[in-house]
Amino acid sequence: MPFKWEYTVAAFFVLFIVGVLVVVFMTLDDRNDLVVEHYYDAEIQYQRQIDRVERTQALAEQPSIQLTGAGIRIGFPRLFSSTDLTGLIHIYRPDDKRMDLSFPVGPDTANVQLIPAGLFQPGRWNVQLRWSGAGVEYYSEERIVVSGQQR
Repeated sequence: MPFKWEYTVAAFFVLFIVGVLVVVFMTLDDRNDLVVEHYYDAEIQYQRQIDRVERTQALAEQPSIQLTGAGIRIGFPRLFSSTDLTGLIHIYRPDDKRMDLSFPVGPDTANVQLIPAGLFQPGRWNVQLRWSGAGVEYYSEERIVVSGQQR
């Protein structure tokens, strides 16, 4: 039986089209969440953010963000009274904005605030700490990875 080139070329094109369709359907299922909804507005405010970071770095005692078995432990500098501290703790998952969490700054008398471990699924989390002490704004950020054993 002679070899038919027409069938080979037709089979190649059919397989190619099927392959392209498989890739298209696989990419339709992929989510690409933006970390910030209105990133142009956020860019305009970025100089203020730079100033907050520089003020934080100039402090004699830096805030600490640590993952412990009990949760995320945030320690504020003892330079400030716990009653004078205000602000927001934003904890987010870069890959799923539906899991983002926000908490008001409310440390205890030792300037420590604990976010319970039961709120976090295993994976990478970013902790953004924007706070004010004595009327001056500060900012600190830390990346943490929650493993299955820490829950």
